[in-house]
Amino acid sequence: MHVVPLGVSPEEFPAKSLDESPDVFELLSVGRLVPMKGHAILIAASAELIKEGLPLKLTIIGGGPEKGNLENEIRRLG
Repeated sequence: MHVVPLGVSPEEFPAKSLDESPDVFELLSVGRLVPMKGHAILIAASAELIKEGLPLKLTIIGGGPEKGNLENEIRRLG
């Protein structure tokens, strides 16, 4: 058996202070674009937050069978 630890080293990428208030709140999602990952929910929620005035940038990295559907939903939501 070979174990491959996945994740981010907190020592290399320390979290920013919660006191900081960025001009734009950035979200990053990395994963396979399949329904069970919930990207459609993330896109819908992000659109609602933007509509409410939150300066938000969502970046989705990944590929998979839902890519086209998710791109269409992003265009539909503006």
